[in-house]
Amino acid sequence: MRFSFKYIFYGCRNTFLSFGNFIKDYFLTIKYNIFIIKDKSVIELQLDKFSDKTLVLLNHFGGGTEKYIRQNFYRGDYIHLTQCNYHNGFCFCLHILETNKRLYFDKTTLPNIISQRLKGIIVNSLVGFSDETTLLNQLTTVKKNNKSIFLLYLVHDFHSICPSVHLYYGDCYCKMECTKCGNEEYRRIAPERQKRWFTFLSVCDEIRTFSLSSKKLLLSIYPNLIEQQISVVPHDMTYCTFKPLVIGKHSKNRIAVIGTIMSICKGMIVVKDFLHYCINKDINLYLIGTLCKDYIVNAPNIHYLGKYKSQDLKNILQFNKINAVFFPSVLPETFSYLIHELMIMQIPIVGFDIGAQGEYLSSYKYGLTLPINAPNEEIYKALISLLK
Repeated sequence: MRFSFKYIFYGCRNTFLSFGNFIKDYFLTIKYNIFIIKDKSVIELQLDKFSDKTLVLLNHFGGGTEKYIRQNFYRGDYIHLTQCNYHNGFCFCLHILETNKRLYFDKTTLPNIISQRLKGIIVNSLVGFSDETTLLNQLTTVKKNNKSIFLLYLVHDFHSICPSVHLYYGDCYCKMECTKCGNEEYRRIAPERQKRWFTFLSVCDEIRTFSLSSKKLLLSIYPNLIEQQISVVPHDMTYCTFKPLVIGKHSKNRIAVIGTIMSICKGMIVVKDFLHYCINKDINLYLIGTLCKDYIVNAPNIHYLGKYKSQDLKNILQFNKINAVFFPSVLPETFSYLIHELMIMQIPIVGFDIGAQGEYLSSYKYGLTLPINAPNEEIYKALISLLK
């Protein structure tokens, strides 16, 4: 009797759990318009016909990364893999560009997705994927088992070095001194994590950086071991049709800070301090883009123009007679479309001697770089000096 009761109990429990999963999936379908495919045979059937496609892992959007994705990976021969988060878990979405169809898969089916017959795999970014360790291990295994798949890793950030992605601790550049990191967890996991990343990077056919500075930073952690796989391929700027600006002299110099300055990385604190310094100075300072509202400084010579579209930037600068730009990013950039657009317009730029911004500005005729901890007075004098 006890034996029968036990099986009745487990039968009822399993029925209840199945019903619970049904309700969860129904909730996802209704609220998020997601229908998750869990049958592995269905997955294999769907993916088997994509042997001529390249799978792109991307989960990080916005800014220059999104522009790069749209320039390069929005064609019929690509399939996008992203992670979708919801109230109590996540699943994966395959966006088939050729048909504009989206398929949603349970997270346990990831190995089936990346181990299919594919032309190539491009790791655009692993930022935002929950199980980084599993992904790295599976990608490494897939490449080792199938040499014909071309595996490309794109260095849009420094996630391969540190979970902080942008290499900062507190409000400044960490200089990649991992053993001295103030984040106890990062310091503890750094050796094993970097070992896993190196194992993955070592099987890549190509590790593509967009500036020489990014290559040097990568090699400072993985010295010489992956150098033969690293290429330096700056982003394509042919989309930018701007002509050089022609700005005359004015009684007041007109200086701009441009971009989405909403994080420490992009110089939010630096900009706030510089705005305070510029109050009542003999300049007009224009912020073209967005700044955290708590950091806005109100003064007669400080102007906020709000969000802008990239194609309108030249007209905005011309209309407001901007004759110099301060680029405040305090952490190493991997490229910067904005700096290249400004260089095409031949406008003077001041930035810090770090990352891709330091690399490109140091070789730019109208560029000037300063130490990362330069005081406001030095920044101001540098901008004025470029206008003479």
